[in-house]
Amino acid sequence: MIRQVLVIGLASALSGCASYTVRTTDHTPLRPATVAQEQQAVYLDVGVVAMDPGLDVSAENEEVIFPEIRIAESNFHAQKLVATIQRSGYWGAVRVVPNMDVLTEVQVDSKILKSDGESLELQVKVTDAAGKQWFDRKFVEVISQLAYERQQLRRADPFDGMYNQIANAMADYLLKQDADNLNNVRIITELRFAGEFSPEVFSDYLSRNRSGRYSFSRLPAENDPAVEKIRFIRERDYLFVDTLQEYYDIFSRDMEVPYNEWRKASYTEVQELRDLKRRSNMEMLAGAAAIVGGIASAATSGTAGGYLGGASLASAGGYLIRRAVETRDQMSTSIDVLQELGSSLQSEVEQRVIELDDRTVRLTGSVNEQYLRWKEVLREIYRDEYGEVEAPMDAS
Repeated sequence: MIRQVLVIGLASALSGCASYTVRTTDHTPLRPATVAQEQQAVYLDVGVVAMDPGLDVSAENEEVIFPEIRIAESNFHAQKLVATIQRSGYWGAVRVVPNMDVLTEVQVDSKILKSDGESLELQVKVTDAAGKQWFDRKFVEVISQLAYERQQLRRADPFDGMYNQIANAMADYLLKQDADNLNNVRIITELRFAGEFSPEVFSDYLSRNRSGRYSFSRLPAENDPAVEKIRFIRERDYLFVDTLQEYYDIFSRDMEVPYNEWRKASYTEVQELRDLKRRSNMEMLAGAAAIVGGIASAATSGTAGGYLGGASLASAGGYLIRRAVETRDQMSTSIDVLQELGSSLQSEVEQRVIELDDRTVRLTGSVNEQYLRWKEVLREIYRDEYGEVEAPMDAS
């Protein structure tokens, strides 16, 4: 009888602790540039670095992370963000870039803090080539399961609101900047790129202070042959980065259907895991309390009836702990389901290879190393074709 009362009481407590959150498919809208803003804009190029998958933050968020999925997500979310920023109308070329070594006028560097189908949390830092940090902020989006309905998926990605928030924040900062400052960012970008290939020629034009900010005091002449050679090399670099962009486009399209299926299933599993964990913890605590209380009652009652009652209470506590263990076994089963889903997704997202004129590039995790090798090739091309060049003439 005591066991029944205890179990019934616990069931009531569990149901009383349940909470319900109503979510909708509404999300932050994108604020595109007006015609007047487009006419006055300084169109800076943007490089969105393939995101840090955040494999080191699982303990903090108590989240089940599958490395192979997170690495795929780091590219997927970067490409989605690129499309949103481009669509806003404030920018020049917007590309996914493999790493921080790809020099662009504005760089977006992000880290995935959480991604489980229900919530997406990103830490986003935006800086310009002059070394000025625009912002470093955490963006969070929590969605409804309705976002995974077929008709809704045809209209929007479940986390479009997240990408819109970031694009809007970038536009807000851009609109506060003076056009001369933005033009200076463009000039500094070109000088920094030139300095990578011919530091002995271009290093004198730029200076960098202790906080990492770049500035220039003079400029080479616009028609100087050394400048024209650097611009030719830079165009080749753009062509390579554009080739990478084609990969990210194809990767994103190929990943979208299986990824949405995984996110939809993950959304359900995450909610079930959360409920199972809550129930398991409460059952374990209640069971331990019942055992302690029962033993204490049996030891201090002094009567046969009291002893039996205490022993029954302790027995009921043991029953609850066994239930908690069974519940945690269910959690393990749910995690196994997520593992299977992760393996399924991984089989859908295959490596891709692209052919350049004189080399084959395998676009996997080593794409960063490939880009570094490409920069070395450009340096060789620069020296082979142009040799050592004299310092360019000052524009002044």
